[in-house]
Amino acid sequence: MYVRGKKTFIAAILSAIIIIVLCVFVNMYYKDPYAIVVICFVFGGIPLLLLFFSLDRLPKQNVSLSKDVITTFIGSNLKILPIGADNDEIISLLIEWTELLAQENYSEALNMFQAYNWEINWTPELLESAVFTYGCPGYTRAEAEKVFGSSDYKITSLYQNPDKNKILESIDIKYYTQEVIEGLAKDLCFEETDYENVIGDINYDNVPINGEMSDLTALFHIKKVDEKNMTLSFFDLHVL
Repeated sequence: MYVRGKKTFIAAILSAIIIIVLCVFVNMYYKDPYAIVVICFVFGGIPLLLLFFSLDRLPKQNVSLSKDVITTFIGSNLKILPIGADNDEIISLLIEWTELLAQENYSEALNMFQAYNWEINWTPELLESAVFTYGCPGYTRAEAEKVFGSSDYKITSLYQNPDKNKILESIDIKYYTQEVIEGLAKDLCFEETDYENVIGDINYDNVPINGEMSDLTALFHIKKVDEKNMTLSFFDLHVL
């Protein structure tokens, strides 16, 4: 990211002012057009040229954002990890996400991460309906009762689940070994997002429902937010 444009513009304005003042001054005292040209070039043009070329040598600014800057820019609740974070660090975020859903705090759970699905614009209400319909978002509770015969499904705490360790061990976290290109992004159904920042995916199987392991899987992508940091992007919650 170069700072050349803004500084060059300011330098041009200042040089133009200097040249105008010099022209008026020289015209008043010398009445010689050649003197006007020479003096204006020396005192106005040369400094402008020197500044213009010196700006090319300025180093690039460091565009790597700190966590505080990232969370302020994207969202104060967005959870950030260093790129290449180990599985335990990622799983700790998924546990936090699960506990928020167990408390029916859908808004805060959704705000922990980015969210993208080519079919669904995720909202707290849709996330809640994905839970109580066992993976079929978009129904109201009354509609779910009529269509599925129940709307009593609820994500429950991992800490109180006897199969906690089995659930956590089943979480499949995969970093990609190659950069996502357009063809692969199309195959993975996220070509309409910033797929070049996707560096992995997560299958969180056996999401705890009503105190037991379920058939529900929460899908996430792992995405870069800058050259040093990454976050998760919630994709879907359904039965695979």
